[in-house]
Amino acid sequence: GYDKHTGDLLLRLLDAGQVGGCTLLASCYFQAQEKTLWGWLASELQRRGGRTLSARNHCKVMAFKMSDGRHFTMEGSGNLRSCRNAEQATLTSDEGLYHFHAGWIEELFRKAKR
Repeated sequence: GYDKHTGDLLLRLLDAGQVGGCTLLASCYFQAQEKTLWGWLASELQRRGGRTLSARNHCKVMAFKMSDGRHFTMEGSGNLRSCRNAEQATLTSDEGLYHFHAGWIEELFRKAKR
């Protein structure tokens, strides 16, 4: 999940060239519950060349490919929203883990195009 604040931040980073691109996979539940927020960010990302998809998904994964060739993956339990639960996150610098997550996410996008 995300909110307006994190969406605005992501768009500013894209516009400033600090983030080169974005592929966003959200849950279909989030899309249904947050229609306005989903529609706004999906439209803005697509306008900037990004890809968006909602699917049956509850994973909290961020995979980063850096311009210098490094790969980072963040896996966590948090929905990135305003809840007061204890959450965990792990940041890993491992190209194989990056490709694992990028691979199954890409497969969901591929299947959605059928």
